[in-house]
Amino acid sequence: MLLIISFLFGCSQPNIAEKYQTNRPESNEPLLETDLVTGQYAMELVTTRLMKNPFPGGDDWQPVQTVSIKLLDFTREGTDLRFVEQTCEVNIDEVFGTQSSLPSSFIDITSGRERTGYLESEHVGAVVTFPKFVDLNGVTMTNPESDVMPEDTEDQRIYDHDQDGNPGVTVNVDLGAIGGGEIYVAQRTHTYLQGWIVSPTRIEGNSDFYDEQFLIGASSWFLEVEQESEPDPDPLHNWFIIQHISPDWTCEDVVREKTDIFKP
Repeated sequence: MLLIISFLFGCSQPNIAEKYQTNRPESNEPLLETDLVTGQYAMELVTTRLMKNPFPGGDDWQPVQTVSIKLLDFTREGTDLRFVEQTCEVNIDEVFGTQSSLPSSFIDITSGRERTGYLESEHVGAVVTFPKFVDLNGVTMTNPESDVMPEDTEDQRIYDHDQDGNPGVTVNVDLGAIGGGEIYVAQRTHTYLQGWIVSPTRIEGNSDFYDEQFLIGASSWFLEVEQESEPDPDPLHNWFIIQHISPDWTCEDVVREKTDIFKP
């Protein structure tokens, strides 16, 4: 989902990616009408990229995790699943002395997106699949899955998606004592989710993603640097959890209670 610009100013502690082991339960109990019901759910989506040290001569790589917390309007009809998501918060690891973050205008445009999926069967332990979906930020495409990404800042498909007066979407970059600014990017993310029903109120699994980005510009010249990175292939570093919650909870409630909601 994210482009992270990183610089090395002085020493920084190496990142250690958090892991989450999802296990298919041994139970094969049929789902009841009161299980995995239509209603409100919370979702934690964790994706990890490996970022190359941008400092001259640096050849080490560090993991950078992005943790998205979402509120879901979830529907189950037999084995068919659908949800509409509202993004509550997005947190990105600091890497090589740089902290990237998303302004509220960016987070707002990621809400309202609909996903569909299906169950292997109506049993606890059944495989849950949300086939690959493609998200576009700051760019329009006739064929989102296969069209070529922009390679020129004058590409007419680029637009001010978050309506902040800048092309594409805006990401904040903080370099600590050095200062910071904004970068403007166009993004395409492919995401595939597969897991299991681990209880009548919970789904857990692994997230498989691939993202592409085009750096359109920046508020300062020294931020106009493409960062070499790639998805972390370790499935333990990429996961999702979907948990049934109270129907009257808001994003603020989910963020406040996220540690308890998503604990193993």
